[in-house]
Amino acid sequence: MPRALDLVRELAALVEPRGVASEVALSFPYTAALVEGRLGVASTVLEPREKGYEPGTLSGSRAEDLLRLLESPLGPDSSVGLAVLNALVERPEGAVEADALDLAEVRDGDIVGVVGSFPPGYLARLERRASRVYVFERPPLCRGELPDWAEQLILPECDVVLVTGTTVVNKTVAAVLEACSSAREVVLVGPSVPLIPEPFASRGVTVLAGVDGVEPARALAVVREGGGTRALLRHAVKLAVRLRR
Repeated sequence: MPRALDLVRELAALVEPRGVASEVALSFPYTAALVEGRLGVASTVLEPREKGYEPGTLSGSRAEDLLRLLESPLGPDSSVGLAVLNALVERPEGAVEADALDLAEVRDGDIVGVVGSFPPGYLARLERRASRVYVFERPPLCRGELPDWAEQLILPECDVVLVTGTTVVNKTVAAVLEACSSAREVVLVGPSVPLIPEPFASRGVTVLAGVDGVEPARALAVVREGGGTRALLRHAVKLAVRLRR
């Protein structure tokens, strides 16, 4: 079983923690950080509901200090840390403006695992091709979803797995990726995803997909006011990069 912090430490070591976070917004469903004019976003995880930082002290803090929150066991702290990390990430070579499912190959009859909350339209696209789609959520939110502990039982049988970037915030990503032992395609996708290919490629990810804030001030306003993915994408673009076939 992988150690939960190994991957996030590897990611943090691959960015230059320069500058100051001029503004940090922690709302729901997203947290955002503006660092040297670049916006980073992460899912807001509210479990547990305690936070280690002092509210009102984040904006104006050094990026290096906030980046350390990525290792926190507290959800809100970790969300801030990942947002700062994403603000420091440069667009990777080979990234294209595309949806993750435009790059991933889902074949007729595939068994597909979906880890986390995805829009109904995403699931409908998968269900048109797959023989079975299993959705895992913590906790299960509606009828038909499976609890996250079932991932270790079913993911090894899946041909394609889509994993939400929220797993980076809550430190479950390494264990989830390890469970995708037989998958032909492993897609890590969502605004939270750090577009840093190396650590994910070495853990079996085939497609890495996140966002780039092309209008940082407007995207930050969306986060501050509690906007979701659709509103956020009016001021950002989807980026995807294929890591291997």
